Amino acid sequence: MSDTTPMLSATKRERTGSRYSRRLRESGSLPAVVYGHKEEPVSIALDMHETMLHLRKGEKVFELDIEGSKQHVLLKDLGYDYLGNNIIHADFSRVDLNERVDTKAHLTFVGDAVGLKTTGAIMMHPVNDIELNVLITNLPDHIDVDVSGMEVGDVLHASDVKLPLDSMVLLTDPDTIIAQIVMKAQQAEGDEAGEVSADAASPEVIGMQYTKTRHNAGFMVVDALATKFAVGQIAKSRFNSVTLDANIGCEKCLLMKPTTFMNKSGQSVGEALRFFKLDPLEDLLVIVDDIALPVGSIRIRKSGGAGGHNGLSDIDRVLGGASYPRVRIGVGEVPKMMNQADWVLSKFMSEETDKLNESIDKATKAVEHILSEDIVSAMNTFNEKLAKPKRKEHPNDKQDSTDDDQSVQDKGMFLVTQAAAAAFGECVEHINHLFERADATVIAMKKWDERRLAYEMDKQKRGVYILAYFTCPTDMVAHLERDAVISDKIMRLLVTTADHLTEEEIAAHDDRKGLDTEAKLRAEQGAAEETAKSSTVRLGAPVKEEAPASAAEEAAPEASEGDEDAPAAE
Repeated sequence: MSDTTPMLSATKRERTGSRYSRRLRESGSLPAVVYGHKEEPVSIALDMHETMLHLRKGEKVFELDIEGSKQHVLLKDLGYDYLGNNIIHADFSRVDLNERVDTKAHLTFVGDAVGLKTTGAIMMHPVNDIELNVLITNLPDHIDVDVSGMEVGDVLHASDVKLPLDSMVLLTDPDTIIAQIVMKAQQAEGDEAGEVSADAASPEVIGMQYTKTRHNAGFMVVDALATKFAVGQIAKSRFNSVTLDANIGCEKCLLMKPTTFMNKSGQSVGEALRFFKLDPLEDLLVIVDDIALPVGSIRIRKSGGAGGHNGLSDIDRVLGGASYPRVRIGVGEVPKMMNQADWVLSKFMSEETDKLNESIDKATKAVEHILSEDIVSAMNTFNEKLAKPKRKEHPNDKQDSTDDDQSVQDKGMFLVTQAAAAAFGECVEHINHLFERADATVIAMKKWDERRLAYEMDKQKRGVYILAYFTCPTDMVAHLERDAVISDKIMRLLVTTADHLTEEEIAAHDDRKGLDTEAKLRAEQGAAEETAKSSTVRLGAPVKEEAPASAAEEAAPEASEGDEDAPAAE
C-alpha cells in the first residue's frame, strides 16, 4: 500500500503483433494494453526497466501518462514467455480512484511468540491471506499480525487482525483461524528448556504426512544448515515461513521454510525480499528438489528455468524472472507408470538413504562455499559431470567387448513450425539453447527436410524437420523433451538412441554450416521481400482494397500472432 500513486510514462503503439512486440522488447520496451471504463483498448509501450522497478515493489495502481494524456490504471495481468522466465506483456484496466474492489491481502506474522519458547511448541498457519473490500488506492501489499503475546493453546482468528485503515472491510469469515500455537506430539530429546531448537522448524508445520518426502529435500538441507549454523536460535514465524537467523561464512542469513503450499512459495520469498530491500540475484539462494537429477547428486546454477517445478514457477512469477541462484537436490527420475505428484510426495527408499545423506552434506557445504567465496567457485567445486548410462549390449557385440564404457548417443528429430522457420537462424539458436539447458553436447545437426505434413498439427500444414545427434545424460532427456513440448517454435520432438552408429557415420550427417547458410539466405530473402513491398507502395498505383492472394497469406500469420494485445476479461 503506497502513499502516492507511482507514475509510468508510455507511448502509443501504431503496430501490433508478436514480431513487432519482440522488436520492442529487444529495444528495452514492454508491450502493454490499457482497457476498461467503456473506452476503446489502447496498445502502448512502457520502459521495461522503469516498469520492472515498480513491479518488484509490489505496486499495482499507477498514474499512466500516455503522450500527455493521464489516467489511473490497475495492473490486471502479466504475460510471460514460454519458459515462464521473463515478462513479455502487461494488461492494465482503467480505474477511478474512488472505486472499491475485493482483494486478498497476505498476512505477515511478526514478533517472537512467548509460547514458542516452550520446548516442543510450534505455530501453525492454516490461512495465509484474508479477503478485504478496499478503496482502489488502498490495496495492501501485506498486513502485519503481531503474535508476540501468543501462549501455547492460543488461537488467532481473522476477526483479530487489525486492519491498517478503518475504510477496509473484512470479507473473510471472522471465525477463520489464521494462527495457533500447539505442542508437537513427539518431542525430541535433548532440547534445552525454554528454547525451540532448529529441529522444531521441521516440515510438520506444513503437514506431518509430507515429512521426509522427495519434495522436502530442500527443507532437509535447511534443517542441516540450521543444525550447523543456527545453534540456540529460536524459530520465528515471518513472511509465511518458519525462519531462523544464522551466520554462515561471513554472511548473516535468514533460513526460510515456507508454510504455504509448494506452488505458492513465491509469496514467502517476495515478502522477505521486499521487507529487507534485497536483490534476488545477489541476496537470494533457493534450495530445491529436482527430479532430473539422480539421488545423491546436486547441481548449482546462477539462474535458469523452473523446469516444471511449481515452487520455482511461482517464485519466477513473483520476482518477474528467473535471475537468482539455486542449489538443485536430486530426488530421482519419476518411474514409468507412476504419476509425478505421487513420486515427489513419496518418501525416500531405505536403499537411497546413504545417497540422500551424501547430497544433503554436499549441499550444506556448497551453501557455505557460496556465501564464503562465490557461486562460480562453488559450481566448479561441486557440480559433477553426470555419469552417462552404459551402452546397451548389441547382438553383434563380442562378449569381451570394452564398448560398455561408451556414453549413449541419441538422435532427435525436431519438427519446427513453418512460421518459426521464417526466422531460421533464431530457430536453430533456440534448439541449441534447449540442448544447453539439458547439458547435452551436439555432435551433428542438419536440415533433414521441409514438406507438407500428412495431417494438420497445431493449425500448421507444413513443417521443417531438423535432425540432430547428441550426447545427453539420461536424466536430462526428460528436461529436453519437456522444454520442446512447451516451446512455441517446435511442434514435435522424437528422441531415439543412436549408440549403434560410429562417430564417422554420425559426422557424415553434420551440416551446421548449411544451417547457417540457409539462415542467412532466408534473412536476405525476407529483407528483399519487405523492400519490394515498400517500393511497390511508393511507386505503384493506389493500393486496392482487395489484397493479392500472396499478400493475404503473408499477413495471415501476423494477424494471428496479435492475440497477446487482446485485453484480458475483467
